[in-house]
Amino acid sequence: MAAVPPLEPPVPPRSAVRLARWRARSPERSGVALGAALVVGLALAVALPLHTGAALAPGVPSPRDYQATRPLSYVSRVRTDEAREAAAAQVAPVYELDLAAAGQQVARARAVLHHVALLRALPGYAEPDDDKRAWLGDIPELRGLSSARADALLGLAEVDGIGEADWDALTDEVAEVVARAMRQRVSDANRQVLLDRLIELVDPGMDGAQAQWVADLAGRFVVLNTVENVDRTRALRQAARDATAPVRVTYVRGETIARQGERLSAAQIEALTEAGLQPGVFSWRALGGHALLFLALVGVLAAGLARLRPGYWRRTRALALMTGILLAFTFGARFAVASDEALLAPAFPAAAAAMTVAAVLGVETGLFAAVLLAVAIGLIGGPHLETTCFVLLGGAAGAIALARVERLKTFLYAAGVVAVVDLAVIYGFALIGPADDGVSWLELAGVAVAHAALSSGLAALGVLAAGSLFDVTTSFQLLELLRPDHPLLHELQIKAPGTYQHSIVLGNLAEAAAVAIGADALLVRVGAYYHDIGKTGRPYFFVENQLGVLNPHDGLDPGASARIVIDHVTEGVALARQHRLPAPVIRIIEQHHGTQRAEYFYHRAVSQDGRAEGVDPAAYAYPGPRPQSREAAIVMLADAVEATVRAESPQSAAEIDALVHRLIQQRVESGQLEDSELTLGDLRRIRRAFVRTLRTMYHPRVQYPAGVASAGGTAAAT
Repeated sequence: MAAVPPLEPPVPPRSAVRLARWRARSPERSGVALGAALVVGLALAVALPLHTGAALAPGVPSPRDYQATRPLSYVSRVRTDEAREAAAAQVAPVYELDLAAAGQQVARARAVLHHVALLRALPGYAEPDDDKRAWLGDIPELRGLSSARADALLGLAEVDGIGEADWDALTDEVAEVVARAMRQRVSDANRQVLLDRLIELVDPGMDGAQAQWVADLAGRFVVLNTVENVDRTRALRQAARDATAPVRVTYVRGETIARQGERLSAAQIEALTEAGLQPGVFSWRALGGHALLFLALVGVLAAGLARLRPGYWRRTRALALMTGILLAFTFGARFAVASDEALLAPAFPAAAAAMTVAAVLGVETGLFAAVLLAVAIGLIGGPHLETTCFVLLGGAAGAIALARVERLKTFLYAAGVVAVVDLAVIYGFALIGPADDGVSWLELAGVAVAHAALSSGLAALGVLAAGSLFDVTTSFQLLELLRPDHPLLHELQIKAPGTYQHSIVLGNLAEAAAVAIGADALLVRVGAYYHDIGKTGRPYFFVENQLGVLNPHDGLDPGASARIVIDHVTEGVALARQHRLPAPVIRIIEQHHGTQRAEYFYHRAVSQDGRAEGVDPAAYAYPGPRPQSREAAIVMLADAVEATVRAESPQSAAEIDALVHRLIQQRVESGQLEDSELTLGDLRRIRRAFVRTLRTMYHPRVQYPAGVASAGGTAAAT
């Protein structure tokens, strides 16, 4: 019978593989999704119109009074265009002399006078006088002559200076005078003056009557001889436009832009748009521009935050909380900016966002929120540098002030800090800006104090609400856990007093290290207090609780002893979840031994078996995982250092330093700190903090004779 080949393990479907990969990378994907939502939300908050209704247009009556809600200064495109067109209109057209005009007019004068000569020569029977007059009237240059002068010109009446003997001389002199006059620049501005003085160009040898006829006839042929140079005129006018500086329009807070019923001009429409008071104006182009701006800003800030806090982007709830706070405050600021009340916008408690984020998620994240919110609010109806600086500096000051919240009075201190910074910003811009913007300095001070007080109070409420709504650990929750009457701590003190004392000492040691590297010192102390609560189930299996009694491990198999010791981690996690401890504290309990082995029992097992191959190392390893945060890593290191110092009792600072260095190096070489975000610089600072704290905790004491020690006074003083 042929052997049946072993069955191959089933291949999971492709969809299951994709789902597994998605779950493995879900924190990062969630972070990207929240970042995208933040970018889109901020862009919409800034780009959407502040006021609803039909857009206003030039010539439409204003539906209400419009006042500037804040100091406003912008370069007016409308008024700049008007000023430039006015400057161009001041440039006179450029004319050039038409050199051919003189010859043309001289030829025309001779032709007309030759035609008149022909009419004069026709006898009356050949051409009636009335027909001659009609022919003369058809000549454009000779229209408007009086009947007497027309008859004189046609020779129908005897007039001095225009007889037959004088005609040829008159014709030549008219042509000569026209030539002399047309050699000058003749324009609308000087033509009449030239005609009035035309007799001066006539030959002085002619008698007065004949000279007057020459001047009168020649004047009818003197025309404009300048032609506008269109290209040159256009260039000069464009140069005048270019030389006109842009017109900057300024409105102080409360100044009227338009009154109800007034027909709006293009300049007023522009001012309303710049002030963010133009209803119903939405631009997809502006939305795209703001989205690109916020994409770059969020990307840069996120990269910086990831560099400072490498594992931060796996905290989906924290990111969701920050995103929600930023969007809520940005959209809330829209209503304050859109209000007609000038002082409402600066009083809006924007700093509360950064303060809440800093108190709940850390000062780095609070500063991230302050920068992002300042840019967003500054762009609403803007951009406005004053608003951006006000929100940024106030929010950053509040975030730094709430970097460590352990008492409610910290919020009062933060309010004072924010008020001082707000006053500096408001008064600084008041001194830089117009001398009078309609608001008194006392009102400005009231705005600063109101903003600081509202921001601090709202931040306090936000911190209290964040823990319950988003399951985010707050400082108030951690402070409650430090109370000795907490059920778990009380049970630890009663059932495992040695472990309780070890946890208290460990808390001091770990907190000093956390402060040294800028980690969450409060979380570290709480984690240290609760890291060994799993020992309350079987306290006498742990050496610190045996107090000289028989060691129960002496009668057990090393494997069984190892399981009892290792189980204090899983039992501690179960107790923590049962008592609803915060997730960061549970993670410290879970990770404070990492994936190390219970070396004592492992070596006992190897010694009993006689060979290492016969003992499974995995059976003696803690379940882990390795520390995933700086705080968990600090508790791991402090736990090992405190226990070893108690066991070995080093007698000098050098011995303590060598012991601490050895223990830290062992954890580094075993890979236990690879996921903890600790740097080599952090480890050096932790080592120095451990040594400094241990020297004060385990300083040598004077050995007194028995009689002196019992006296109490001097001995107690040591």
